[in-house]
Amino acid sequence: MAESWTLKGEMALSCSCMVFCPCVLSLGEHPPTEDRCQTWAGIRIDDGHFDMVDLSGIKVGLMMDLPGIMARGNWTAALCIVCLDKYGSGAISPIKGKEREQSVTIRNNQYWIGPGVIVSSADKSRFRGFGRNWNLAGRSAEIVKLDWGNQ
Repeated sequence: MAESWTLKGEMALSCSCMVFCPCVLSLGEHPPTEDRCQTWAGIRIDDGHFDMVDLSGIKVGLMMDLPGIMARGNWTAALCIVCLDKYGSGAISPIKGKEREQSVTIRNNQYWIGPGVIVSSADKSRFRGFGRNWNLAGRSAEIVKLDWGNQ
């Protein structure tokens, strides 16, 4: 029998696309707006467990460098457990909608990270590590509430 697990929290992602990342709606089938997809993300786990192990409070960083259409694979990726400050720094702001107190949010989609994606822009976004030196300020970003698990 598989161990039970849950993760609830938030992911903030910054990528190299000039406008909102087409991977969200195309599920990785549309090419990035640039030659390749360069992205990094921070994940904050507010509440979670793996079997009997409490995962609450853990922060994870992820870097991905993709040579084109995400669904075709051939990715280079790195996972950082609570060490993202060593490699990246950033700040993102949600894009405000017609009703200024509400952010533009894409709902009812099949995005594998989560069904509600807050469209954002990177105010600042630097990633340096693993042979990469990216400045993605002014590019696409997103915020996604996480509710993952096998229960």
